[in-house]
Amino acid sequence: DNVDFPTSYVFGADYRLLPGVELFAEYEDAIGTDIDAQMTRVGVQASPWHRAQINSSLTNQTTEFGPRVFATVGLVQGFKLSDHWVLDLGVDSTSTVLEPDVRVFDPDRELVSGSQNEDFAAYYAGATYNSDYWSANGRVEFRDSDFVQHFLLYIICKYIITL
Repeated sequence: DNVDFPTSYVFGADYRLLPGVELFAEYEDAIGTDIDAQMTRVGVQASPWHRAQINSSLTNQTTEFGPRVFATVGLVQGFKLSDHWVLDLGVDSTSTVLEPDVRVFDPDRELVSGSQNEDFAAYYAGATYNSDYWSANGRVEFRDSDFVQHFLLYIICKYIITL
C-alpha cells in the first residue's frame, strides 16, 4: 500500500560481446496501490582494466506521471589495499533526454522506482573489510541534483555464522 515499496519485477539478459564488455537489457514493472510504472533499460558495461567498471544506459520509463527517457553513465574504480581491505571510488550521473509535460503527484518526493524528473551527479567512496568471521562496508556519497545537494553515509556490518 506504500508508494515507496511497490511490488517490482525485473527481467533482464546480458550478452558478452567481447571479453570485458557486456550488453544488457532489462525490463522492470513496479505495481502498487498508487503506482504503476514500467522501465526498459539497455546499455553497455565494460571492465577496461582491473577493478574498473564503466556503465552507460538509456532508460525509457512510463508511469502514471507520463513518459520519460534518460541516460545514465557511471564509473567505478576499485583498489585492493590488502588481503582484508578494498576501496572503491565512483561517479554516477543521470541526464534527462526527453521530458514532456509531466503531472507531478508530489513534487517534494521521489519514487523508489525511478525518478520523476531529477537529474543528478553522485560522487562516492566506499571501503570494505573482510575477515573469516565478519565483514563491514561503508560508503560516503555527495549527490548534486536538480533539487537538492546532500551527503550520505552508511555502514553495514555482517557476522558470518557457520553451523
